[in-house]
Amino acid sequence: MGGKKKTSYMRVIYLQFLTVLVIAAVCINVILIGYYTYRERKLIRDEKESQLSQSLFYTERIMAEADTIASSIWTSSEVQNLMKNYKSKPDYLLYRDCVDYLANMALNVSAVSWADIYLSGPGNLVTSNEGVFYGLEEEFRMYYDRITGETDGSGWVMDYQDHFLPYFHRNKNVVTLMRPVYSTLTGRKEGILCVGIPVNELYNYLAPGDGSQGTMISFNGEYLPPLHMEQEHFNLWQGAEGIGRQMEHASGRLYRYQYNGTKYAALKKGQEETGLSVYCFYKEHDLRPNLLPVAACTAAVILLFAAAYGVIIRISDKKMSQPVAVLMNAMKEMEKGTFGVNIEEQRDDVFGEIFQGFNHMAANLQRLVREVLEERLRKEDFKYRLLQSQINPHFLYNIFNNMIWMIEQKDYEGMERMVCATAGYYKTALNYGNQDICLADNLKQLEYYVWIQQVRFADQFQCHICFDEEILPLCIPNLILQPLVENAIGHGARYKEGMTEIEVSGTLYNGRLRFEIWDNGQGIEEHVLLEIREALKDGTADGKKYFALVNIARRLELRYHGNASITIDSVWNEWTRVVLEMPGEENV
Repeated sequence: MGGKKKTSYMRVIYLQFLTVLVIAAVCINVILIGYYTYRERKLIRDEKESQLSQSLFYTERIMAEADTIASSIWTSSEVQNLMKNYKSKPDYLLYRDCVDYLANMALNVSAVSWADIYLSGPGNLVTSNEGVFYGLEEEFRMYYDRITGETDGSGWVMDYQDHFLPYFHRNKNVVTLMRPVYSTLTGRKEGILCVGIPVNELYNYLAPGDGSQGTMISFNGEYLPPLHMEQEHFNLWQGAEGIGRQMEHASGRLYRYQYNGTKYAALKKGQEETGLSVYCFYKEHDLRPNLLPVAACTAAVILLFAAAYGVIIRISDKKMSQPVAVLMNAMKEMEKGTFGVNIEEQRDDVFGEIFQGFNHMAANLQRLVREVLEERLRKEDFKYRLLQSQINPHFLYNIFNNMIWMIEQKDYEGMERMVCATAGYYKTALNYGNQDICLADNLKQLEYYVWIQQVRFADQFQCHICFDEEILPLCIPNLILQPLVENAIGHGARYKEGMTEIEVSGTLYNGRLRFEIWDNGQGIEEHVLLEIREALKDGTADGKKYFALVNIARRLELRYHGNASITIDSVWNEWTRVVLEMPGEENV
C-alpha cells in the first residue's frame, strides 16, 4: 500500500511538474516569440524612418538646387538686360539669348524640366522649351499678373500647368517653383520666374517601391501619386477624411490602416517652410505565431526542456539580443554624428543582411555628408565671387558720351587723358580676375575714377585721397571703396549747390585697416539713414534699395566672417561719413 501511495504521489508530482513545465514552455515560447516580434517590428520601423529621413533629405536637396538655379537665372545678365532694354527699344535678339540661357540652365540640372519667365511690363512670356510669346491673350496675362502680384518669395505649386497656354502640351504631373523677378537697376518687381520639376524626377531620388510599400510626397496637403501605387489605394490618402489628414490628428509616429484586407503602416516627416511632407507606407506583416504549431512543438520539446533550457537562452541571446544590441549601439553612434560607423560582425542569418544594409546606408550617408560639406564650401566661394562681380561701374556709357563730346569739341588732349584714365581704371578694376587688390593699385584706381567723374561733374566737387604709406603693400577686396566714392559724388555732390569737398583716407590703427569717406554734400535724412542701417544689419536687400552698401556689407561678412564692419553717419544738408574697418593682415 505504501508503494502504491508513493507511486501515486510521484505521479502527482510528475504531473504537476509536467504541467508547470508545459505552462513554462508555452509562456517562454510565447514571450520569446513576442519579444522577437516586437524587435522585428521596431527594426523595420527604424529602417523605414531612416529611409524616410533620406527621402526627405534628397527631396529638400532637389528643391534647394532648383531654388539656387532660380536665383542664378533672375540675377543673370540675360534676364536683367531684357528687363532693362524692353522699355526703351525692344531687342528681339535679347529674347533669343534669354531663351537659349533658360534652355541651358534647364539642361544643366537633371531634375529641372523647364523654366519660364513672365515680364509684366511688355506682357511677354519667355520659355526654355517653346520660345517667346508676345502679346499674350488677356486671360493668360491676367493670370500671370495675378500670380506676380501675389508672389513675394519662393513657393511651390502644383497647378501651374493647368493655366499654361492651351496649345502646348506639357506634362501635367509637375511641381513648380515660383519666385518674383526684380530689376537690379530699379529694385521693382518686374515679373515672375517658374521652374518645373516632374514628379517622376522627385521619385527617382527616393527609395523604390511597389504595391506593398513605397514613398509618397505632398505639397501643402496635395499628394503626388507614386509610380507603383494603385489609384484606389492613392484615393484613400486624399480628401478631408483621407489617411493624410488623419495622420495629422493622430498621436504617435506610426499610423496603421487597412486596404483590401491588408494591414499597412505609415510614417511621415515634413518641413513647414516649404510645405513639403514625405510619407512612407508598407505592409505590416502579422508576425504573431500560430498557436497550434506552437502547442505541437511545445509537447515535443517538453522532455528535453529542462536540459536544453540554458542552451536555448544562450542561443537566443546570441541570435537575437546580441545582434540587436550591436545594431542599436551602431545607430546611437550615428546619432552622435559618427556617420562612418561600420558593423564588422559577419553573420549568415537575417541580421547579417540587416548589418550589410546598415553598413551600406552608413557609407552612403557619410559620402553624402561629405558632398554636402564640399557643396557648402563651393557655394560660399560662389556667393563671394557673385557679390564681387555685381560691382560693375555704371558710368561706362557716360564715359563714351564724354569722349564723343570731346571729339566734337576737338579736345584731343582731354580725349587722350580720358582714354588713359579709363584704361587705367579698368585695368585695376578687373585686376586680372583676382579677388584682392593691393592698396597701392587701389589708390590709383580711385584717382582714375575721380578724374573721370570730374570731367562729367565739372566744378561740382573736389576729392582728396590720402593713404598712409605703411598700408600701401597690404591688400583688400577689390572694388570695395569705389562704390562709396561713387555714392559721395552721385548722392552728395550732385544735388548740392556749390563745391563739395570729398576726403578719402586710409590708416592702420591697432593692427586694423580703417578707411573713411567723408563729404560735406547733401547728407542723408534721418529716417533714410535708419533704413540704411537696418538694411546693413539685416543684409537681405537683394536687388532692392541701398544695393551698393548692402553688397559691400555682405562681401565683408563672407570674407572676414564678422571681423569687419561698415558704419555710416550723416547730418542732412551738412555732411556724410562712411567708415570701413577690417583686419590689417592678408587672408584673415
